[in-house]
Amino acid sequence: MKLRSPWWVVLAAAAATIALAAGARLADALLCGLPPLTPLLWARARRRHDAVKVALQAAVLVVAAFLGALALGASLAAGMQAAMPWLSSLRFGCYLLAWLVALRLLQAALVVVAAKWVRPAALRSVLVAIVTIAVGLPNLYVALQTHRIAVAAVPTISVQVAVLREQAREVTFDTLDGVHLVGTLLTQPSAAASAEVPVVVVCHGLGANRAAFFAYAEMAWQLGCHALAFDFRAHGGSGGFTSTFGAEEVFDVAAAVGWVRSQPSFAQSPLVLVGVSMGAVTALRAAAIVGANGVLAESAFADLSAMVAHQVAPLGPFADVAAWSIGLAARWQLGVELDDVSPRRSLSELATQIPVVLLQSGADAIIPRAESERLAAVRQQAIHTFAGSPHGGCSVFDPERVMRLLEDLLAAVRAARHAIGNK
Repeated sequence: MKLRSPWWVVLAAAAATIALAAGARLADALLCGLPPLTPLLWARARRRHDAVKVALQAAVLVVAAFLGALALGASLAAGMQAAMPWLSSLRFGCYLLAWLVALRLLQAALVVVAAKWVRPAALRSVLVAIVTIAVGLPNLYVALQTHRIAVAAVPTISVQVAVLREQAREVTFDTLDGVHLVGTLLTQPSAAASAEVPVVVVCHGLGANRAAFFAYAEMAWQLGCHALAFDFRAHGGSGGFTSTFGAEEVFDVAAAVGWVRSQPSFAQSPLVLVGVSMGAVTALRAAAIVGANGVLAESAFADLSAMVAHQVAPLGPFADVAAWSIGLAARWQLGVELDDVSPRRSLSELATQIPVVLLQSGADAIIPRAESERLAAVRQQAIHTFAGSPHGGCSVFDPERVMRLLEDLLAAVRAARHAIGNK
């Protein structure tokens, strides 16, 4: 039996409903319903030549989406020296294909509407292109920034601290919104454990995993601390497919700290958050919420809205419109207000007796130094700059200096704790 157009619509609605029932966000669920509508692009073609042309375009979209996803997955895996994330790459390919189909359907719909209302044809083509770009690109930007290919890797213990192999174990815990997270815990020998031994929670950056910045956990262990490095949602071996620029990742830090506090050995331990890039943003935002006693933040931005404005600045007179469009896309897709993701505001609300250390990569091409300066201005404190270090590379570029700064932070945490205890 030949399927007519209404059948494709029914299939699309069913796909979206299933995705929504499975826990997908509304925007993602609607995207899942778009691929079944693809045949409608050529079903109404008046000539066979047109139908073949559109069918070939659809085939190109499929091939491009999956080749692009596999290439990106291979690149990420190579950069992290991890195994190829086949399943995650294929899932990302499906997501990318849905967006490509969405943009193609948007363009086709605009052509139909413009044909009735706009003359001449040249002006019609220009208007269709402008609207497609204005609506599509901000949404595509947000979608690809927040839906990640998760590269899982168990941290490799360095030779210098091989004894850690006896003190390391994998742990799991769930967030309040139901995301399953995984981490690696390093503990001090039982003879050295006490309520005075700090617990350092390490938060990695966007697109990375706990293995990428495990050096911070090892440094903390060498300085006599327990350390927990975990994978954020949509990263590494943790669940979820959507990252939120550090907005909902606060739930992940809260879950990690909640798990730490649930362990009798760590219930009263001082807590220090260490984060890099998105991890630094989340650590600063979560510090007061989880009761952190200290924070080390590397390459953090001060406000997400300012970071978006910085990234679209090359668009010149169109920058403000682009920033507004990205903010609208983030609100529609994620339910996230850019202005709400403000480490600077969180830092201003953090008790002044909680020590904070700010690190900045000198050769950072992603987050400008001006963002660190805006953070530092909140407390009128110094920024520790690592000249020549790329974004998020301080712990690799000069590990000895980073370790000294972490040691100073831990000393300040202990001093503040004793000062409070003596009152």
